[in-house]
Amino acid sequence: MKFLVIPVILASMLFSYTDQDWKVYNGCKAKVYDGKNNNYDYEACREMLNHKSALKKYGAESSYNYWIKRLYK
Repeated sequence: MKFLVIPVILASMLFSYTDQDWKVYNGCKAKVYDGKNNNYDYEACREMLNHKSALKKYGAESSYNYWIKRLYK
């Protein structure tokens, strides 16, 4: 029974992010790791991607917005 519960919990965590979270996450990954020129801020993306625990807990959109406010206001 324990072996069935763990994958269900992991799957629910993985799919709990919104489409906007995935858009921000993928855009930031492209900006930081691939050097793509997009509308995301490099420093905010870099910080967001470096703080994986906050990214997992709050989602990409919220984490990105947090770093924009923290870095520039």
